[in-house]
Amino acid sequence: MTVVGVDGCRSGWVAVGIGEWDGIGTGGGEAKDLEAALLSEVSEIPDRFPDVTMVAIDMPIGLGTTSFRETDSLARERLGRRGSSVFATPPRAVLETEEHAAASALCVELTGKGVSRQAHGLRHKILEVDRWLPHAPCVVREAHPELCFAEMIGHPARHTKKSWGGLAERVRALQRAGLDPLSLPEDPAAVAPDDLLDAFAAAWTAARLERGRARSLPDPPELLDSDEPAAIWV
Repeated sequence: MTVVGVDGCRSGWVAVGIGEWDGIGTGGGEAKDLEAALLSEVSEIPDRFPDVTMVAIDMPIGLGTTSFRETDSLARERLGRRGSSVFATPPRAVLETEEHAAASALCVELTGKGVSRQAHGLRHKILEVDRWLPHAPCVVREAHPELCFAEMIGHPARHTKKSWGGLAERVRALQRAGLDPLSLPEDPAAVAPDDLLDAFAAAWTAARLERGRARSLPDPPELLDSDEPAAIWV
């Protein structure tokens, strides 16, 4: 069986699969049979990894109808200086509104606050995941790479992920956790290094989820006004 971590990227989705993951996320062990793939659509995951049993994806899962998610606020607090990497996820109707000005006006009407361009800019990928979930052949959970790295390192990363120091810091954290990005048989084309490392971090959480060792933020998961549960897992 394979666990997969997924991160959105400019050209689609980058996915990292771990075929042998005993010990990952427990303080021992080393991952084997690592694979990385660039996917056009998130629905391609089971085609690329036919024996997938668990997916951890860096994209919001669970959308409210009239409110932002407490899950995102808690994640920003937990990350401190890296908290700006977590966008506040607006209600579903806001994400379904294409033009940003109209979406922000609707968000003010529903929640009392507008929606940032960055959060609204994720709408297509958030809704793509939302549409796929009922058809997914495996368990799918939300992860956030910066929370994953904070858990691995013991504190939020000191450097931004696109800097040389940030890349080195995150590679070392993955290696200590038993996941070595440098052991990939080949580098997937057209994938930025930070996106690939984010997918590795999500794969680490997927292994922890499969072993029952991951924790949710919040714990228990938040129940939104839409009756959908929302939580980020580490």
